Amino acid sequence: MPENVSPEIYEKYKDYLIKGETIESVFDLGSRFLRLYRVISTNRRLIIIKKFPKNLIEIDYSNIEIIEYYTNVDWLYSLYAGLLLMVTSIFFFNRHAVIEQIQTFLPPIGPIVMAPLLPGFNAGELLTTLVGLCAFGYFFGLFVLSLMGRLRILIFDQPPIDIVCGLTSDIQTIIKIFETKKRSAPSQK
Repeated sequence: MPENVSPEIYEKYKDYLIKGETIESVFDLGSRFLRLYRVISTNRRLIIIKKFPKNLIEIDYSNIEIIEYYTNVDWLYSLYAGLLLMVTSIFFFNRHAVIEQIQTFLPPIGPIVMAPLLPGFNAGELLTTLVGLCAFGYFFGLFVLSLMGRLRILIFDQPPIDIVCGLTSDIQTIIKIFETKKRSAPSQK
């Protein structure tokens, strides 16, 4: 048992080991407040344990094509969010005129959109403003989530494994371990 792995960790994960395999390092990965992944580096493979929902992935070093860290920022979501906020703001400041035009254009729905709900708001104004704000929140949230980076493990002839996390020293260590093991393991091309 290596000195950087505690006896509790070793006892907890020894059932995942095969004969002749030893744990070299253990890393907890995820966002700052929610560490959903535990990556166990052994002398033969990587063992990835997802805490919720429960999942176990075992990968031999020879089957890994590349391990990389990347951030793919979806700028289009920020553009959508900005446009929706602008349209919602313009509507909010001109809501009475817009709702009156809708009422004159579609008289059957006039009583519905003109029904008073809150002081200063009728049903049409409130509903349209809330829909615009919800759409803005949705696209802005997608943009913020795209700012988080990912550790991607590409496996030969398999879909990649993506772990949402920040670029920490643990990520850099995992990449160094992989590079060292990859150079010493036989290639599977």
